[in-house]
Amino acid sequence: MYRLITTILLGVAFAATITAAPASPRHWRPTLADLDRVIDSSNVYDRQYEQRIAKAKQKLSRATNDADRLDLTRQLFFMYKQFVLDSAYVYADRKLQVAQRIGNKEEVQFTQLDIAAILIKNGDYIAAIRQLQSLDRPSMSTSVQTYYYSLYGELYESKRLTALTKAQKDYYEHLRVSYRDSLRNLQTTKSIWDTAEFLRTRHKYTDALHLLVKAYDNLDVSNRDMGYIAYAIADIYDKVDDTERVKQYLIISAISDIKNSVREYISLRRLAIILYEEGDVDRAYRYMRKSLEDATECNAKLRIFEVADVLPIIDKAYDSMKAAERRHLTVGLAVVVVLLVLLVCMVFYTGKQLRHIAQARRQLLKSNESLAEMNSKLNSLNTQITSTNEQLNDANSRLRESNASLGEANKIKNIYIMEFMSKCSSYIDKLEAYRRSLNKLAAAGMVSELYRKLKSKTIIDDEVEEFFEDFDRIFLKIFPNFVSTFNALLRPEESIKPKHEGRLSTELRIYALMRLGIVENENIASFLRCSKQTVYSYRSRIRLRSLCPDDFENQVLRIEWRACQNSLILKKSQSPDFHKPGLCYV
Repeated sequence: MYRLITTILLGVAFAATITAAPASPRHWRPTLADLDRVIDSSNVYDRQYEQRIAKAKQKLSRATNDADRLDLTRQLFFMYKQFVLDSAYVYADRKLQVAQRIGNKEEVQFTQLDIAAILIKNGDYIAAIRQLQSLDRPSMSTSVQTYYYSLYGELYESKRLTALTKAQKDYYEHLRVSYRDSLRNLQTTKSIWDTAEFLRTRHKYTDALHLLVKAYDNLDVSNRDMGYIAYAIADIYDKVDDTERVKQYLIISAISDIKNSVREYISLRRLAIILYEEGDVDRAYRYMRKSLEDATECNAKLRIFEVADVLPIIDKAYDSMKAAERRHLTVGLAVVVVLLVLLVCMVFYTGKQLRHIAQARRQLLKSNESLAEMNSKLNSLNTQITSTNEQLNDANSRLRESNASLGEANKIKNIYIMEFMSKCSSYIDKLEAYRRSLNKLAAAGMVSELYRKLKSKTIIDDEVEEFFEDFDRIFLKIFPNFVSTFNALLRPEESIKPKHEGRLSTELRIYALMRLGIVENENIASFLRCSKQTVYSYRSRIRLRSLCPDDFENQVLRIEWRACQNSLILKKSQSPDFHKPGLCYV
């Protein structure tokens, strides 16, 4: 309905003043204080309105057929049209989809016009014209054509308001009047709005007021139409320079708009301009800021532009008023300072009479200061002692950690010494057996067999494989959770799974050696019988696959080992009954 009010706003030039305009018989006469209270409670009304919207959305989510969906999306569109234009556009688009799906041609046309209406309110005139021109007017019903012509009138009225030159304004006004006439010729029955508009354009303000007041008397503030009609009445009173009644009906319109969560309004902005002209700058500033906030929340760009044209003027006046208040405050402070100077003089005079008491107080103050200084020194000394204790505790903690690390290294060393002493003994026995076999071949004159056996690397490969197998077995005995803990440091998709149970892969073996304290690439390469470049490549590749590349190797070095206080049974190949007291790792 605001498009009709906009039409009323832009009538022709001033008519002759009427002396006896009818007043509404209603006794409700809200004041600016009432409007202030309503504005302060606007968040409450908006929350209640949002609850109504939420209920409609719940009904839509539970709708089981397209007929109900069409009705609910239509309802949500009209609820959002006054509240948030972006959301109104969303539900207009959903309504269009439902209408197209069920084949409701008239509803499709209505919805396409609804989208054009949103584009007009949003200030996107090019898109709005494109939307209107895309419609097939001859195929429209009378009700759709009525909406169609009214939107064209609203479009050109909006363009007239934002035009820069008088020629442009006159051109857009001519187009608006043309579409208004087309709309009037189309309608068979004239609404109150159309009749009031017709009477107003012909300067018959009294007759127009009679129609609007009659409609107004049948409404209450909970009906959003009251805001529109009250605004139209105020507009007619404005034409006859009855400022008090203009303010009265603008207040009513503003209260109705805010209570019904209408954010795309004009009344509060116009009321702010009138109050500014009357000198009520503070209230005008608050009303204009409220208009800008609501227009911004609604994303009604046309209203934002209208407020932006006036707000800087009021804002400047508001700043001037505040500056004047600050000047008054400065004068008041100056008076207070003078009074304080007089008071100081009185205090000084009184102080001379109480010199002895003051001297005693000064001495007492000095004593208190001395005590305070001593307390401060004691507190400082206590702080130093506390700091020293903390440093000692920190040193003890680091010492305990070092001892624990040395103990761990010593225990691991003992295990590996006993294991590899056993391994060395086994290698001596194997070398002796190998020497005897070679000696037999040489004694038998089997030179070719002897040469073949010496040339073969099978025994070396077997021994290396057995060596790695023993290393893996001993390491996993000491660090049974090494593989799972190591994989936890990698990205899930990059985890490493050894091919055989109880064995380590080459990557795991490199980091196992690092966990034992062998961190140089050269030493690791010598142990694994590969090149330093290979070791470097493995370490770089694994580090990049970890969750924390910068601290990965330090995290590996902190992988814990698990031990019990029982005896560690170390097996030797030559003496199976050999027992050595030690630690048992599980």
